[in-house]
Formats: sequence, C-alpha cells, structure tokens
Amino acid sequence: MDVKISFKEENLKQIEHLLFQSMNGLHLLFDKETLSKILQTPTENLDFFQKDNIEKVQTLLNNLILKDTFEKKIEYIRELDPESLETLVRTYFHIVESTVKTAAVWKH
Repeated sequence: MDVKISFKEENLKQIEHLLFQSMNGLHLLFDKETLSKILQTPTENLDFFQKDNIEKVQTLLNNLILKDTFEKKIEYIRELDPESLETLVRTYFHIVESTVKTAAVWKH
C-alpha cells in the first residue's frame, strides 16, 4: 500500500511546536488524567508497534496533523474512541521520546 499524503507547512509547524512543548513537559494536546490512565502501562511492555497496528497509527497521526488549528486538533482527539485515543497517545509519546533521545545524542 503506497499512500502519499501532503501536509501544509503550517500544519507541520504546529505539530513540531506541540512536540517541542511536550519535550519540555508541557503536554497541550492531552489532559493529565488521560495521560496518567493510558501511560500507567509503559508502551514497551505492550506489543504495540506491530505490523497490524501500523496502518492505524499512521491514519490517526496523519488525521491529527491535517487539522488546521489547535482547536480542531483538540476536537479530533476528544472525538476518538478509547482504543484510538490510546493508540494516538502512545504514538505521540513514542515520537516525543525518540526525539528527546536523538537530541541527547546530538548534544554529545
């Protein structure tokens, strides 16, 4: 399956900004209760990033990025079913964690 998705530069800048904020501990997209509940079980303890799940992960993240405003991103997240919300949260924090680790390597 070869899917090409085009993102507006502004949408990518918004996600970059939100990821940067999350790297600094400010999680603007998700409320504390949701994060606490979902991340009680570490993602690495789950069989999460499997082939079956990758398409769903891509779809959820692409849909989030495609939302033009912060408010539309929040609305999209609030409308997700619990399983999709968990998938998006775990994916988002996987990206944040990977970015932090990469940045730490570059500093040394």
